[in-house]
Amino acid sequence: MNSFRENRYDYLIHFNLKIELKHSHFFERLFIKVLFICLLISFNFIAWSQSFNTFSASQQKVSVAFEYINNFILVDILLDEKLPLKFILDTGAEHSILTKKEVAEVLNFQYVKKFKIVGADMNRELIAHLVTNIHFRIGALEEENVQMLVLDEDYFLFEELTGQNIQGILGGDFLRKYVVEIDYKRKRLTIHNPKFFKPKKKHKVIPIMVKNNKPFIKSDLVLQNLEPMKASVMLIDSGAGVTLLLDSDESEAIQIPENAVPGNIGSGLGGQLLGYFGLLPEISIGQFNLKNIPMNFQVKQNDSIEINLFKKNGLIGNQILDRFKVIIDYRRDKLYLQPNKRLYKPFKFDKSGISVIATGFKLRKYLIQSVMRDSPAGEAGLKPGDQILSLNNIPYKFLSLKGINKRLKRKVGKKTSMVIKREGVKKKVKFELRNLLEN
Repeated sequence: MNSFRENRYDYLIHFNLKIELKHSHFFERLFIKVLFICLLISFNFIAWSQSFNTFSASQQKVSVAFEYINNFILVDILLDEKLPLKFILDTGAEHSILTKKEVAEVLNFQYVKKFKIVGADMNRELIAHLVTNIHFRIGALEEENVQMLVLDEDYFLFEELTGQNIQGILGGDFLRKYVVEIDYKRKRLTIHNPKFFKPKKKHKVIPIMVKNNKPFIKSDLVLQNLEPMKASVMLIDSGAGVTLLLDSDESEAIQIPENAVPGNIGSGLGGQLLGYFGLLPEISIGQFNLKNIPMNFQVKQNDSIEINLFKKNGLIGNQILDRFKVIIDYRRDKLYLQPNKRLYKPFKFDKSGISVIATGFKLRKYLIQSVMRDSPAGEAGLKPGDQILSLNNIPYKFLSLKGINKRLKRKVGKKTSMVIKREGVKKKVKFELRNLLEN
């Protein structure tokens, strides 16, 4: 049985959960950590503990394949030896989360505690449940007495972003017990027993800080026409399908470039999240210097309420991480990077100005979720809610969300045709891709 500590709090308790932020510009969908505030006045909150790890005395590692779709890592797990599921591997999430409540109901999970979670706007009330004593398997690695949060509603809608059925998040409470190796090139996840792990000479080491089950590094940033930002605190976030996000409110040194494109970088529980899209001239990650990185600047709402336990300047997402083999040694506070052939290749980004989601039967209905103003798609008359029937003469039945995104990142000047349906009426539009971000 797990050991519990019961603590009484007479103030606001907060969790770092995730809410989907849908780009109004890029196809790369941004997931950032939105701080929720749990209103638990005079409530007994159970702080749970986890076992160290469940490797046998001689077991050194477990390796499994993963899918890498639209810049998200999808891993197969088995819950209670009955139900195969797909989870997002997320080093930027503090807790593992079951996003589909119906899974908990099918497996007869018993809720230990119920949490009322309020969004940053203090309007919509959300519900999460704590479940315990779960049997969990990933490859040949098994854990007993695993604990998870179960959401009353699926607030993430990962299906829309990946075109795949996703049931949860594999977060830091599980990962922190191991050395976690992510090989993006081979699409392999290796979970090492810390007792036996030894880095190779070709692995470049970077110190990390592990706070709330999440790894942070210090990185140097070069912003346009400004002095370099030394030792910026950045979250290593395998659950973010973007390159970079900077929080312009966390440091006066983070100035939004004059040529950055304003827009809604996401929609949270309290409405639209304001921000900008632009290019970062340079970032240093250890000894590696990357240049001209498409990125997002977050601007907080004036009326938002947020309490940060650990100040950070931003996050580094999969579109940078996938240029390396990434190894996180939580116990020894070290990050190891081994670059692959893609390290210094130019970053690709959307050149149409639309974002697309997958819905409907078998997630084969593709809808335009947002349209950037003054973009090729916007000038062609495309609108949110338009259904894509064909792209470049390819019917939607032969397209995938990944394929649509890839086609809209092609070279500048590429002629693009699209047949859409709006309010039952078909319409054909044409536009040319162009660079929406300037140096």
